[in-house]
Order: sequence, then C-alpha cells, then structure tokens
Amino acid sequence: MHIHSPDTSPYQSSKDAIEKFPERCTAIGVRQTKNGNLEIFAPYGLDDIYHYLVRPTPHFIGNSKRMDLYEKRIKKKNWKEQWPVITIKYE
Repeated sequence: MHIHSPDTSPYQSSKDAIEKFPERCTAIGVRQTKNGNLEIFAPYGLDDIYHYLVRPTPHFIGNSKRMDLYEKRIKKKNWKEQWPVITIKYE
C-alpha cells in the first residue's frame, strides 16, 4: 500500500503502516491476542474519533504530494455529507 502514498518507503510492519495512514482518526488497528483479549493500536490516540475530528497524520502534513492525496481522499469519501457533525482539518 505504500505505493499509493507519494514518497513513502515500504512499510516495516502493520504498526508502521498504520502510523502512515492519511487521517489520524483512521489510524487504528485492533487484533485479538492469544488469550482472546483485544489489543488496540492507535498511535495518535482516540480523541479525534471521540470528537468527530478528521485531520492528517504527521506523515502527510510534512509532504505536499501526500497532502494533495489527503485532500482528494477527503473529497472522494464525502464524509461531511454522511456525518455533518465532523470537523475536517487540512493542517
């Protein structure tokens, strides 16, 4: 999937990939441990989800090509239409 994100090296792990997702609110992974518990990996925390906030990850903020992709993705997903309460940030 790194080929879809400009100027991004191949991911070293699932956690590395999640850290480089476009939006902080989508950068979350869940897995079941051997004893049946769920383990959450949320490198940017869960506050953006709780507060209906969509904003780019640091990986995207630092690169104009990736930010162009972020903006196109936001328009394509049309999240504001589906969930009017969300706030979308571009910084």
